[in-house]
Amino acid sequence: MPTRVPHSRAAVGRADLLRIYAAEGDEALARAAAALGYQRRPRAPAPPPVVDSGSEDTRGGEPVVGSAPAALPERPTVLPMARFFRVVEHRWREPEADARVGPPPPPWLANARVLGTDARPPAASLHLPPRQPLTRWSRLWPFLRRVLGRRLATRQPDLPRLLERLTRGDVLRAIPLLPGHGWSPRIALLGDYSRRTRPFHEDFNALCQALEKRHGKAGIDRWILAGDPGRQPRVRQPGGSTTARWPLPAPNTPLLILGDAGLLDDAPEAANGWQQFGHRLRGAGVPALVLCPLPTRPPGAGPPGSLALVEWDRHSRLRPSSTSSTGSRPPATLASDLAGDERRQNALDTLLTLLAPAVVIEPSLLRALRYLLPASDADGLVEALVWQHPDLVTSAHAGQFASPAAIAAYQRKFRALAPWLRQAAVAQLLAQHAGLPASVRYAEVLACRHLAPEAVPPALAEDARHWQTDIAETARRRDDLALRQWLQRHAARQSDAALAANPALAAHWALAQRERLAAGAAVELPEGLSEEDIGYFLHDEHEPAPRLRCTLRQRGDELWLEAADAAGKVSGGSGGSPCAELTLVDRGVQVTLTRSADRAETASRRYFAAGSLPQRLARLTREVERLTLHSKHLDLAVRPLVKPVWANAIGCDARGLYVELFWRGQRCRLDWRPPEGGGDSTGAWSGEQPLGVDRYGLFGEIAVAGVTQRFRWIAPGRFRMGSPEDEPERDDDEVQHEVTLSEGYWLADTACTQALWQAVTGRNPSAFKDHPGLPVEQVSWDDVQDFLGELNRRLPGLEARLPSEAEWEYACRAGTTTPFSFGENITPEQVNYDGNYPYAGGAQGVYREKTVPVGSLPANPWGLYEMHGNVWEWCADWYGSYPTTPQVDPRGAASADTRVLRGGSWGYVGGLVRSACRSRSRPGWRDDPFGFRLALGPGKPVEPAWPVGRQSPAEPAKPSQGNSAAEPRKVAPVPAERAPAVERPPGTGGRSGVRDLKSRTLAQRLKDFFKRP
Repeated sequence: MPTRVPHSRAAVGRADLLRIYAAEGDEALARAAAALGYQRRPRAPAPPPVVDSGSEDTRGGEPVVGSAPAALPERPTVLPMARFFRVVEHRWREPEADARVGPPPPPWLANARVLGTDARPPAASLHLPPRQPLTRWSRLWPFLRRVLGRRLATRQPDLPRLLERLTRGDVLRAIPLLPGHGWSPRIALLGDYSRRTRPFHEDFNALCQALEKRHGKAGIDRWILAGDPGRQPRVRQPGGSTTARWPLPAPNTPLLILGDAGLLDDAPEAANGWQQFGHRLRGAGVPALVLCPLPTRPPGAGPPGSLALVEWDRHSRLRPSSTSSTGSRPPATLASDLAGDERRQNALDTLLTLLAPAVVIEPSLLRALRYLLPASDADGLVEALVWQHPDLVTSAHAGQFASPAAIAAYQRKFRALAPWLRQAAVAQLLAQHAGLPASVRYAEVLACRHLAPEAVPPALAEDARHWQTDIAETARRRDDLALRQWLQRHAARQSDAALAANPALAAHWALAQRERLAAGAAVELPEGLSEEDIGYFLHDEHEPAPRLRCTLRQRGDELWLEAADAAGKVSGGSGGSPCAELTLVDRGVQVTLTRSADRAETASRRYFAAGSLPQRLARLTREVERLTLHSKHLDLAVRPLVKPVWANAIGCDARGLYVELFWRGQRCRLDWRPPEGGGDSTGAWSGEQPLGVDRYGLFGEIAVAGVTQRFRWIAPGRFRMGSPEDEPERDDDEVQHEVTLSEGYWLADTACTQALWQAVTGRNPSAFKDHPGLPVEQVSWDDVQDFLGELNRRLPGLEARLPSEAEWEYACRAGTTTPFSFGENITPEQVNYDGNYPYAGGAQGVYREKTVPVGSLPANPWGLYEMHGNVWEWCADWYGSYPTTPQVDPRGAASADTRVLRGGSWGYVGGLVRSACRSRSRPGWRDDPFGFRLALGPGKPVEPAWPVGRQSPAEPAKPSQGNSAAEPRKVAPVPAERAPAVERPPGTGGRSGVRDLKSRTLAQRLKDFFKRP
């Protein structure tokens, strides 16, 4: 005999109805639902967003309710406050039948030719200047013979000594000979070829080669230091790569060290290594001398250890500094001492300025330009610091400026130099680089011509001018990878002023942008250039002109231009607010964005290919005043929409912009009609449609990357916080007291979803990821603070936060005084909790063992979903004892170890989801029941005219008996990428540290214990 199924919602829930529907179909589902007391309710259409007219933080965006799943877009770096924009001007011209496809070629391109190779000048015709040494050889050799030599006996008699001894009557046992001085038979050379000393490597090589030539290679042991020396330095031989332990020279063997002795290294390990090295040499009896191209002044920056330093530079007297027996020196290096030396700072900046016209920077060029400055200011330290400057990118052989911004800054300073210094720098640059390929040599000639026209010989300037026109013709006709890469580097070095003054150089820049335009990117047009100036070079002349129907559409705070088919449907998917329909017949469009800041207007111009739609034209922040689209056959202007004085609010939805107003006691809607193409009309308001708030009252929405969150306005009011003493399963920390909230606030109608969390942070830490509309969990209080900071950064003026504990309970109760906003008891059809353990003797129900999508269970009387159960929700307060006296706007304890959690969760008993139930956890703990709900404000919006039969949230509501009239608000699924699981703190379980359950029954405590992982 079949078992009779009782007609009880506690026994048979909606999950059972879904099983019946999957097995038997729609008819069986209808019969079973009717037998169990369920009724099918039609879904109410979601109202369009309403923007409050009294708030400055007005935003628009399409709701996600009922939309199809879509991939989350790439997270933008900045998401400023949005405004509504409208088209105020739209002119379109039909092209003539015999019109050219593109603009005509410029006249200067007529005599250009196609180049074959990147030629160099003949070697026989070159007269390159020699490298300037650190010190003249005539001064250096006597010093080296003195420090690297020793006394030698000669065969010439010492006549003065011989006569002196004879006059004294001494017996001559041997004839005294004259003493001599020569090279030591054995000499050790140790070179520090580190990156810090790169400008001096050629000086080190020249000295070693000259010394080997004069002394002979047989008596010289030459090594190259690998890293800092320390007690056991590693070395390698010249030309080799294998390192080995350095063989210590024999006692009394002179050692010459070429390097900086660690003076350029800020790391304390370097100073310690050189100090240990000096002590070891002293203990072994090896006389060591450091030939240092850096200054040894001030005296406080003495030698490390027992090493004697000699400054090796053009102004040096080549005198060893006094040795230090203790080997101590200040921790500050010469590089850090430069901060207080104004003369060296000026010399450093001037030397970088002299390098501004150079494309390639070699140590020889750097030395030649340094010698143009006074020796007392520009010494070897300045030369070394230029090579390590952050505005340069250097390698083992050469360097260049790191960014176009650095080039532009130093070129501006170059123009301000004295004329004689500019001419001398240009002369040195042209002489040093006379043998380089034409792509480098002529590029520098053009830069010098732009910065110092009087310094470039006219014949050389004419050759460079012909070369740049030939390069433009070559790049236009040939598709060569090396040439494209050179053009991109060459164009990045040019300033806006140089491009505007030289049409051929502007053509180089345009040719370098072809690859980016073909890839769909938009390029920023340099100041002083327009699409008409360079349009011939931006596209292939054989590329056909398009004819595209497009839609200008606002999505949130972004303005998009998208292609549409013949029926006007956007190919990339609809959504947002349409602004205008237009047709593109040109190969590219110029976008000009005008902003106002500090009462001054600035304009930025971008260009994109017509075939690269969709294109995001701009972010419509508060600074944006105007946006224009311009091409040969199109002119379109967009301006921000200012709310008319007669309107109550402004907004936008899928139909476009609208304003609403009260007319004869009803809310009415007027739609914005943009101007048609070809005329000078500015558009108009038309249409009328009733519009009202929903049954719960006033709401607003925000949108982040296509994900919306609805907020309910919670008006100020007074309520009894905590629970009465006769409430079942209450705790001692729920002392009932009167609380007054003096200011209203906005509260999210659902817990934060995984879709919204991922749209803001780019990750999803949740344990349950079956649906993007599930509440985000496994987030700590500290994680939520990071989320709030990022959300407020992307939506300036939003001021999102966590609600206080009082605000949370006030909204949860929604004017009720019962344990739950639904009445004296609850069922799993109303709240997601462990139905095996009901509240206060209630009937058992389903235990879902996981979270449910937000908005899928009935809302409380104020339109807030899942305030009971689903996830514990973090509050802003520290956990502390309640006061017993009346409170106004309480904010919890001043400090504590734990933060407040409210609302219970899917894995807890019915008594823990009461309105007054309190819980707590450490701010850094994460768990799968932990989520949160956003709050905004406090603020004071314009109060709407409430619909008939609807009470204000400030008025107390009657206890609901199941809230059968409430309809869950569905959230459109948004695919969420899987993120790595968040580790739990050591020693925490699934529900440990959440709440002290001493007051619970034994069965409930055992249940919680066995549920822990």
